[in-house]
Amino acid sequence: MRMNWFEKYWPDAADLDRLTVASGRALAAFCLLAGTGGLVITFLNLPTIADFPVEVTLGGVAALACLLAPVFINGSRQFRLRARVLGAFIMLALVFLSVSNGALYSPPNLLLITGVMTFTLALGARDGLVSLLLAAATYIYCGFWGVGPDGSAGLSSELAAFLIAIGFLWVGAAVFREEMGRSLVIVQAEKVKADRANAAKSEFLANMSHEIRTPLNGVLGMATVLEASRLDAGQARAVGVIKTSGTHLLSMLNDVLDLSKIEADEMELEDIEFSPVELIQGIIDLHRPSAQAGGLTLKLSVARGLNLQAERLGDPTRISQVLHNLVSNAIKFTSKGSVEVAIDPLAETEGLAIEVRDTGCGMTALQVEKIFRPFVQADSSTTRQYGGTGLGLAITQRIATAMGGRIMVESVVGEGSTFRVELPLPRADHRRSQIEEIVEETQVEACGRRILVVDDSATNRLVAAGLLRPIEAQVTLAESGEQAVQLFRPGQYDVIFMDIRMPVMDGFETLAEIRRIEADAGALPTPVIAMTANVMGRQVDQYMKAGFADFIAKPIDQARLLELASNASTEPV
Repeated sequence: MRMNWFEKYWPDAADLDRLTVASGRALAAFCLLAGTGGLVITFLNLPTIADFPVEVTLGGVAALACLLAPVFINGSRQFRLRARVLGAFIMLALVFLSVSNGALYSPPNLLLITGVMTFTLALGARDGLVSLLLAAATYIYCGFWGVGPDGSAGLSSELAAFLIAIGFLWVGAAVFREEMGRSLVIVQAEKVKADRANAAKSEFLANMSHEIRTPLNGVLGMATVLEASRLDAGQARAVGVIKTSGTHLLSMLNDVLDLSKIEADEMELEDIEFSPVELIQGIIDLHRPSAQAGGLTLKLSVARGLNLQAERLGDPTRISQVLHNLVSNAIKFTSKGSVEVAIDPLAETEGLAIEVRDTGCGMTALQVEKIFRPFVQADSSTTRQYGGTGLGLAITQRIATAMGGRIMVESVVGEGSTFRVELPLPRADHRRSQIEEIVEETQVEACGRRILVVDDSATNRLVAAGLLRPIEAQVTLAESGEQAVQLFRPGQYDVIFMDIRMPVMDGFETLAEIRRIEADAGALPTPVIAMTANVMGRQVDQYMKAGFADFIAKPIDQARLLELASNASTEPV
């Protein structure tokens, strides 16, 4: 690992284990302080260089060595060896200067104390013990054969104090280093366990998503097909209930997956132009029937002076998700009165504040404190009375935070609640380049397209065929990857919809075999669309890298399916 000059003197905690970082930083701190202090002492001793040339020169060299040492030690695979060489040189230099001086109270002797502690912390108890023995031997020599503070030599309380002091320093530093090392081992083991648990959770969610979406695809898909057929009033109502219930179940499943994506830092945010007023008006229009059914007034309020035509940059899909949660909650928990959505500009910024106010039941301070926690609602009776997973507000808060914004709430029991979302939505640049050339669009006619659907579930194959019926496509069904390969001929199909998780030969293997057949025949590649319930970010990346042109999630959205059937190309999105 290459380190820049700053990291040599202060290693980055993100790139190394904590014990190595602590050792490198401790060594660097000692080197900088000892080097700077040594140069100051050398400068002060320059007038005596004629009398003590070796001592003054050695002090200066030792000081320079300390200042430059981190460059050659930190970040090296031979960290311990090089640190020991430095330690030996510094300690021996201090020992020589102490013995030459002969005084117990001398700068080199005092610096021996810091050397013992530093090398114990940086390298461990054994290396520190060697430093301790060198320092103790030097103190004893100076105490017995050198000059004491009162001009005398021999055993004294000052010598005993020096020896006890370095002993205390060594014991404290050695114990601290040992306990720090043990703690880091425990923390690392717990991190490994947490990473494994998180991976297992992600795998579980991916599997459960697939297992739930597969039958749900059949329910919603066939309900959509039935809805387009001739039904009497009772049958139409029954199909409507099926679709509503299935859509609600899909919404709860998406909430769980969204929370998982946010926790795994896999949520991708767009930065595109959109009209906030049109977006919010669309949400109000969508929820107005349910508000009116409950006898509520649902209205939009725009601050005076706010340009209604100005577009902003952001992620309209995620903003819609936030506002859907807030508006639906406001309607759900308001039995009479009104729900108002207000848009205000944020002072001194280009952001917007969107408030959702209701005259509902309100909440206590304790309930407000916990409503943004996952799987938690304001009251235990809320789930029984109103339903829901308790994930909507948790996801809303995390989406707002991910977009660089925040969400706040004020509530009074019996009077209602106000949720305020502040988002940094800069104004879009209206100076778009004008395209002068008229480009002839080559839109492929959808009707009559030759489509191969590959899925090991008979229900999913039936649903796909039914949803493709409006474009009168020539649909061929394959129940496995092996059958798809047998049916495939270069140029025979305009587009292929391929399930990913299939026994024996999965979607990746089937795609690879199809590409091999095309390569052998020198044919152009056929667009292959991944048709799957596994649509988390890392999974979609795998599809694109494997060569799929695009993907469609299960349960299948008919509009999306028909769009891909009409316009699919081999260029990945």
